[in-house]
Amino acid sequence: MHVTADVDAFLQRMLHLLGYWRAGTTFPEPVPRELQVYDEETIAAVDKFRADKQLNYQGNAPGLVDARLIQALRSAWLEKKKSGG
Repeated sequence: MHVTADVDAFLQRMLHLLGYWRAGTTFPEPVPRELQVYDEETIAAVDKFRADKQLNYQGNAPGLVDARLIQALRSAWLEKKKSGG
């Protein structure tokens, strides 16, 4: 599955804010075109987040972005925002 560059950048931004994608770096603004891709680095971040949130299910493709992942990202971001992170 491939998503648009805007969605790729949004996903990377959320994963970055939660410490899963390029943690310890500043998220680039504007996002350069070469980062607006769903690459191996992004897939690894998605898989790590899924594993940490117990969202891995038998038969899931690596880097699967589904409604459960999006909801978990939103929930994790809101929780981090509430806690001042």
